[in-house]
Amino acid sequence: MNQRPLTQVSSIVLKTLSRLLVSAALAGCAAQTTQARQAIPADQERVARELDLAHAQAILRGDQAALSKFWGDDFLINNQWNKVDHGDHIKKGTVTYSSFERTIEASKAYGNTVIVMGHETVVPKGTSPDAGKTIHRRYTDIWVKRDGAWQLVARHANVIADSK
Repeated sequence: MNQRPLTQVSSIVLKTLSRLLVSAALAGCAAQTTQARQAIPADQERVARELDLAHAQAILRGDQAALSKFWGDDFLINNQWNKVDHGDHIKKGTVTYSSFERTIEASKAYGNTVIVMGHETVVPKGTSPDAGKTIHRRYTDIWVKRDGAWQLVARHANVIADSK
């Protein structure tokens, strides 16, 4: 019978156990890395969703200081009047609201960018176009993290036609 000395068997067992432990440790690291990657987009989506709702409130209040922080210099909007501008109607105060409700339906993070989509119900006031009317619209906002701060860089809003 071919028997190995006890020290040789112990050495083989130790090497096998070492390999198993290293494999388990590497698998654990890979799982943590995957969880971390998944947590980052989820956290970014949460932050962008919070900012998106705060943005709607700033518009309702006509808070130009807050809006200037939300909007980058290159901010573009494809507005409900089928025009592309830089938020000019809001900046100039030609569009103001007595009510502005935003409902987020979906968001998706792509690196330092989060796309937020949903619907809004607004009531323009004063001399704004359609003042006093309740307007329902769909929207898409695109947020980008720049130099550690989130900015709304693009927005699209369109009025939902009445089904009457």
